[in-house]
Amino acid sequence: MKIGAVFSKIFSFIPKFYALISYKDKESMDHLEAYPERLHVRALPERRYLKASRVLVIFALVSLSLNILLAILFMHNASHVSATITRPDGSSHLYTLDMFQRKMRQVEGPRRWWGMEDLVLQNMITEYLTLRYTILPNESEMEKRWRPGGKLFLYAQKLYEGWLPERSNGVLLLRSGYIQEIYIYSIQYVFSNLYRVYFDLFRLPYQRGEVVACNCLNKTKECLDCLREKAKSTQRMMVYMRVDFDAEMSTRENIIENPLRFNVQTFTAYPQGIRKGDPWTDVDLIKD
Repeated sequence: MKIGAVFSKIFSFIPKFYALISYKDKESMDHLEAYPERLHVRALPERRYLKASRVLVIFALVSLSLNILLAILFMHNASHVSATITRPDGSSHLYTLDMFQRKMRQVEGPRRWWGMEDLVLQNMITEYLTLRYTILPNESEMEKRWRPGGKLFLYAQKLYEGWLPERSNGVLLLRSGYIQEIYIYSIQYVFSNLYRVYFDLFRLPYQRGEVVACNCLNKTKECLDCLREKAKSTQRMMVYMRVDFDAEMSTRENIIENPLRFNVQTFTAYPQGIRKGDPWTDVDLIKD
């Protein structure tokens, strides 16, 4: 459609709108005859502003309709409203909307019995985070891990595009002579398959044929001591993950590489400062 035709349609609408709001004396049922006309004009001030009052009524109706629509949408989605609030001390916490008290309430993990599904999800979360954040001193091996179709892709297909910048940073880190290790401290159930995970990322220098390695197969205190001693830098992270088993993920690749159909639905990471008093600052307080 040409631009001239578009503008002609827009301009042709203006007379129609003006005709809608204009006062037509012959078509109107508002005939006041002679008696009110002899009164002072202040007795009937609305007759001086017929056009303005019609415009204001139209805008008021539109505004009221929009407010009602927004209220319906808000009430429908109120149970899903959540926000992460950072306190002055630097700590971040997840808050959700409490419809009864009309305020944001901090989300705390409820006490409950752990079932087999929870234990499996914890293991899958550990595996996903390890695949995502661990960087090995082998670029070809990392390309196999990061490629579409690998486990990292199959575990979080919907989030893969958003993860690509993180992959680029991993490539740059590896080519700069560093590898990365992860040490997971805690995986906490929050609600509705939402988990909160605390872990540290350790950046370790390496050279061709020589790797700064720690014996971290079982993630013991000795492993953590070794990582903290040899790391060039350390970054503490808090991650919120919503995970589930997706029965619809039934492709051949999923059956082979991801038989449980493990699926990461949402993933939000928040860097944390290492502050005095953190439960993972003292190695002796960490359970083996």
